[in-house]
Amino acid sequence: PRRLAAVLVPVLTAALTATVVSVVDRSPEPAAVALPPISGAVARGSGSTAGRLAEGGRKVQWLRLVRMSPPPRGRLRLRFALLGPVRVWRDGRPVRVNGVRPRTLLTALLLEPNRPVSLDHLIELIWEGPPPVSAIANLRTYATRLRTSLGGSPEAGRSRLATTSGGYLLRVGPEELDLQVFTDRLRLGRTALAAGDPARAATQLAAALALWRGDAASDVPRSPALAARLSAVDESRQLAIECHLRARLGLGGSEDLVGDLRRLTLAYPTRETLWAQLMVALYRRGDVAPALAAYGRAREALREQLGVEPGPELIALHRAILNRDPRLGSAPQWLPSVMADGRHCAHCHRAGQPARPGQPARPG
Repeated sequence: PRRLAAVLVPVLTAALTATVVSVVDRSPEPAAVALPPISGAVARGSGSTAGRLAEGGRKVQWLRLVRMSPPPRGRLRLRFALLGPVRVWRDGRPVRVNGVRPRTLLTALLLEPNRPVSLDHLIELIWEGPPPVSAIANLRTYATRLRTSLGGSPEAGRSRLATTSGGYLLRVGPEELDLQVFTDRLRLGRTALAAGDPARAATQLAAALALWRGDAASDVPRSPALAARLSAVDESRQLAIECHLRARLGLGGSEDLVGDLRRLTLAYPTRETLWAQLMVALYRRGDVAPALAAYGRAREALREQLGVEPGPELIALHRAILNRDPRLGSAPQWLPSVMADGRHCAHCHRAGQPARPGQPARPG
């Protein structure tokens, strides 16, 4: 019996260890592993534990693993990316979604995660012109291809793409879609900015911006309806940029900001927030004349491209620089917020909910 035990104990121990490690291996991996293109953008903090048997099963050695919300039992590990070319990963490996129309269908469904989308609305989003007579049949074909690409068995209820009465629904888990992570980070950053915590705001907003790899769904053709939705997503990136710059101004980083703001005002000459931030950054480093000159360039760009004069906030800032207002040195109220006259995004300094992903932001 002793010899038999000496033989069986290591065998059983190895089998139990393999079982535990197998369970560990099936746990969701950190986003940094599953999504190499956006690695480091969403840091995970605390860890959970998984057991590993050793020494004949009498001692337990604990392994530290990064904690993420596990998907429901039977659900495949997927990651979706819209902030750039449309990408999908399954179990850490890239998934090919073949065909422009299936990829456009995926984009439309990711703009409404976990919500049913009607066939009529999908047709409007997918086709740029009048849809073909066979549009509904085509949609079903595209859905079948997409379901195959994503994996899972519809019969077993494990498919992420579900058929609803009159449409489709794409099941997306927490932190599986980069747009949702970005929206959460943006909300946290704006809330911190409103609470007077520029350091925390800068951290959250930098993490949000790190998720972007280009224009939203840049490899998908945009119908007029889809273009409006994706333009709103792109606009939320501009909002995050402007809020991040404002947080950096609040931290006193005027020297480093001037170069960034000069490049941004050249790229987006009609965004008054960027001009206001450049004016403040220049003024705070002692360049009063260049700050006033920046106002002149902003006014010229607005007149030429939009046929309008600068808004009241930019005019007030210009006047404050002319009068050498002492509050310009550090007072938070003189940190330019985002204009609210319909030509710009919602106010950075107001803690509000950002627009629902893919929906236009409302002026603050």
